[in-house]
Amino acid sequence: MAKKTVRITSYNTHLFAGTAAQILPKLVYRDKERFTEIADRINKSKADVVGLCEVWADTWKRNFIDQTQDAYPFAVYTETSWTTMGDGLLILSKHPLFDPGFRRFKNLKGDDAKSAKGVLWASVYLDDAHQFRVFMSHTQSGRDETKARMSNLKEVKSEIDTRHKGTPAIVMGDLNVYASEHADLMKTLSGFSDGGVVDDVPTYDPTKNNLIDKFSKSKQPKRFDYILTTNGSLKPKSVQVIDSWKLPDGLDCSDHFPLCTQAVAAAANIPRNVYTKQTEAKAAAKAAKNQYGPGVSNLIRIRNGSKKLILRPALWYSWPNYGNFRYLLPASRVNPGQWTAAFHHHPDGEARGSIGCIIYRAFDKAGTALGDVFLGFETPWGATSNRVYVEVRGVGHWWKKGSRSYMYHMLDDRGTRKASDKKKLSGVSISVSGSIAKGTSPETIFAIS
Repeated sequence: MAKKTVRITSYNTHLFAGTAAQILPKLVYRDKERFTEIADRINKSKADVVGLCEVWADTWKRNFIDQTQDAYPFAVYTETSWTTMGDGLLILSKHPLFDPGFRRFKNLKGDDAKSAKGVLWASVYLDDAHQFRVFMSHTQSGRDETKARMSNLKEVKSEIDTRHKGTPAIVMGDLNVYASEHADLMKTLSGFSDGGVVDDVPTYDPTKNNLIDKFSKSKQPKRFDYILTTNGSLKPKSVQVIDSWKLPDGLDCSDHFPLCTQAVAAAANIPRNVYTKQTEAKAAAKAAKNQYGPGVSNLIRIRNGSKKLILRPALWYSWPNYGNFRYLLPASRVNPGQWTAAFHHHPDGEARGSIGCIIYRAFDKAGTALGDVFLGFETPWGATSNRVYVEVRGVGHWWKKGSRSYMYHMLDDRGTRKASDKKKLSGVSISVSGSIAKGTSPETIFAIS
């Protein structure tokens, strides 16, 4: 079976603005300008998957998602209470993601203990035959904190071994590993290759990066950022440190440089969130709810009730300040007769509702895209008027013609407890229906045929 080449970028952005009470205000410098330039660079990059560190505030994560939505319609991140610094991690992808999760590190020291540092993961769906896992992390910083750092890496390895062990995986991020610790890194992450050691081209280089002297007196170049791949199943072709991401006046976009890797992915299939029975999809959504706990949310299940249509997600979206898909993402492919499930919850620590949408693209069996199906849901705070809105439109209608604000307007103003739509596209009739129950964590059901 043919192999697939994937491009991966890991970047520590050093965006501290917006964290609660400006916990570390001396580390904020022209963040808004740098964010804008970084988002533009990401949009123009050719990476399949981009992993970002030090996007500390949830608002900045949302900003990245909104600004890169056209190029990277899929994203995972973990929301954090406004009273603390978050984990700083965000994964953006051109390809559907599934099986997300996050684990906060138990052992953090000094300023790092003020954060929620940990490991964020998701699986990437390249096509029906090729999937791989991504584990994004930012471990303990500090030259003298080797013990805590290695403890963090052991927790990363524990999650790797727990979740679909033996399938292709990438570990990336600012691992803060010094050259003298490299052997310990590779021992801890056994089964991984440092596919193109670039110690001679550091990712943190005070001699070349002019943002570093705004925060540090360090003069020693270091390689802190890594993209490690599982032996054999993700064979690296090239690795590159990019030093050209700068503002128009020449200021570097971050105190780190982006690290980019091309790797060849062998065929692999990771079990996805698809079911033959509605009860299985219902159980998956309920399990995600149990993992999350109390709070406004939507337990979503979606049925492909057609005989010929194949459903693939075009995107999913949460309106700013109205929640997140965190524990369960909709399936990357739903065949005729199959079910999938999803879970969406309100923003942690905020008295707001759970509002979002999933857009599935319908294909015929020959692989021709026929149209897009909008599945919108809204459970407001207090759950006084839960509603759904569904619509069938042409391929690419959202975001190209129907804006985010338009979609929200349709959901908020025209949504009802039950909704349906039907259109004939490319000679094929496509129908959709949706319903939402009462309560603060309603069962939200959609069917496409």
